[in-house]
Amino acid sequence: MLAMTLLVSCALVGSAADDGPKKDADPTTKAPPRLLVVRLKGDALVSQYVVTEVVPVTVTEKVKTNQGDVDRTVTRYVPQMRTVEQSFDLKAVTVTTAGGKRLSAEEVRNRLGTRPQAVATSGDGQPIDQVYLDALGRDTLVIMTPRVEKK
Repeated sequence: MLAMTLLVSCALVGSAADDGPKKDADPTTKAPPRLLVVRLKGDALVSQYVVTEVVPVTVTEKVKTNQGDVDRTVTRYVPQMRTVEQSFDLKAVTVTTAGGKRLSAEEVRNRLGTRPQAVATSGDGQPIDQVYLDALGRDTLVIMTPRVEKK
């Protein structure tokens, strides 16, 4: 009886999977958007965020051996936090809302004013997948930066 139940279950799952490709691409294959807090500084959108870097640190330490204390120089890799400031030229980016409305530079200036605001930016230079946009508020600013080519 158990074998028959498993066989029928496998057949049903197999037939459901044969519906063909889905219309929307799998969002897990694309980079998720980055959420940043930006402020307006002149004609630039400026964001600060913290990154962790692993930095080599060389130290000399005393080690006890059979011959006595010996100085030994070692390099250790230590994680360090640092703040990075990123700037986007307001004239070089495309700004829309998560709902799809394209905004002019003047509208962006009016929306940001003097207070920082959370925005979404593309994580890979490609348009943000609709699955992610649906998770944001319709009025959330979405910034598309020019794509940087790798050398």
